[in-house]
Amino acid sequence: MEKDRGHSRRRFLKTSLVFGAAGVTIPSIAPAKPVRPSAKPAGAGSEPIAETAYGKVRGLTSPEGIKMFRGVPYGASTAGKNRFMPPVRPAPWSGVRDATLWGSKAPQVPGGGPEFTMILDRVNGMLGAPGEDCLVVNIWTPALKDGRKRPVMVRIHGGGYTSNTGNNRIYAGHNTARRGDVVYITVNHRLGCLGFLNLADLAGSEYALSGNVGMLDLVAALEWVRDNIENFGGDPQNVLIFGESGGGMKTSTLLGMSAAKGLFHRAGIESGASLRTGSREQATKLAELFLKRLGLDKSRISELHKLPVEMLLEGQQMASSTRLFPKDPPPPGGFGPILDPKMIPQHMFDPSATPLAADIPIIVGTTRDEATLTLGGDDQFYRLDEAGLRARVQRQVGAEADTVVSLYRRLFPSASDGDLLVRIQTDSGFWTSAIALAERQTQQARAPVYMFRFDWKTPSFAGRFGAVHGSEIAFVLDNTRHMPVLTHDLPQAHALAARMNAAWIAFARTGKPRVSELPDWPAYTPTTRATMLFDDMCRVENDPDGEARRYWAQARART
Repeated sequence: MEKDRGHSRRRFLKTSLVFGAAGVTIPSIAPAKPVRPSAKPAGAGSEPIAETAYGKVRGLTSPEGIKMFRGVPYGASTAGKNRFMPPVRPAPWSGVRDATLWGSKAPQVPGGGPEFTMILDRVNGMLGAPGEDCLVVNIWTPALKDGRKRPVMVRIHGGGYTSNTGNNRIYAGHNTARRGDVVYITVNHRLGCLGFLNLADLAGSEYALSGNVGMLDLVAALEWVRDNIENFGGDPQNVLIFGESGGGMKTSTLLGMSAAKGLFHRAGIESGASLRTGSREQATKLAELFLKRLGLDKSRISELHKLPVEMLLEGQQMASSTRLFPKDPPPPGGFGPILDPKMIPQHMFDPSATPLAADIPIIVGTTRDEATLTLGGDDQFYRLDEAGLRARVQRQVGAEADTVVSLYRRLFPSASDGDLLVRIQTDSGFWTSAIALAERQTQQARAPVYMFRFDWKTPSFAGRFGAVHGSEIAFVLDNTRHMPVLTHDLPQAHALAARMNAAWIAFARTGKPRVSELPDWPAYTPTTRATMLFDDMCRVENDPDGEARRYWAQARART
């Protein structure tokens, strides 16, 4: 039976998951064309028209009355002279712009990151054609400019810094806007080499910000929210930014960006607590390798503005597959933000929390079985024995391997060798980073932190995925009906989604995720370590798996 389960799971991963970029053939990217929705919602009402600072936009109305605006520009095209440069405001337009169509998603290598959202591509698809005119937002709102000031929930997509789009159906905001009477937004921004190619040390001051323009896109989107969201029924003084995995990493980074200060007021980080940002030295080495792969040197950097996008992505794919610093590996996909004295002056939460985030309430947490995502693509994982477990753990922790394996064997006596590896890899990475962020933020003693763990196990593939990385996305957004591949459309999944969505809406509105549908959720402190465990029966536990937490805290202190 176990052999059959492993075979089924491997077959699923081979057909539905794309890990990394190596060996992927990059299709030619034609000029972006907007993608029309497959159908207008049955019974939809009149087409709403909203004002922006750049012109009017026309959207759609759902049968329940939610107004939807797709592909609304917050920046100009990033092509040509605008490549690698900070975002430019869009040009004003006359008349009424059609916002019933999905805007462009950022150009990207297909399957460019080990993200759970890649599973969903086969089910939901990532809507919108790729194009450099990708600085757009999608908006869901109950009403337009009706005098009410609704909380604004800005969802930042996952996919590391190299893949995915806010157009992905898993991020749809209809249910959240309707349930919470909030304005919900998703954002597209530059990715990979187009968003995070550090040319500053190779080409001078003209490219001073090139290594962080993907993050500056997100700042520009938040500036657009500040300047325009009242016309969509939202309150620019009550903005939540939140995301999962890469979206959580970007949220963590925005907390440490001086340019983003004051543009948001709460933050949610799911499976993406990022304590540090990238090394400038590493980013420069990566840029040099990128140029070399394209047959260029620093004297010919200006040619990058004219090359076809598909050539740039080929260079990205080749460069990012090279490990430049064995002891300091790059972010998934190779490219990501870097320290910059003007934009990101210090690491966000290492060795301490950035003072820029001191007054921002934060929700942070992980899933129970994050590591099943990447381990599931490894055939050896299904044949792991005690010796194999110790060998893998030794590669991770060195001489501490026997101590770690013995500890986890005692804490989880019924777990298989493979399950122990999942526990160790999940805890040593995602979980300890989330705890470190929470601890360091609470030390500032100016805003609460709320910790969670998502324990709901997917029944798919004999339950072997567990609470896999990214599986909480649809629950937070009440979109479980968009992922039947993992929820089996179970009533208990939809019930949990309703509870979690209500908590995140309450957090957006008040800074506290407390709702009648859940037990009281206290703020996290180093003394109590209250953690909401989301499952069919939700409960709060103080310091769950505390002995393992203490071990990793001591190990972190020794490094």
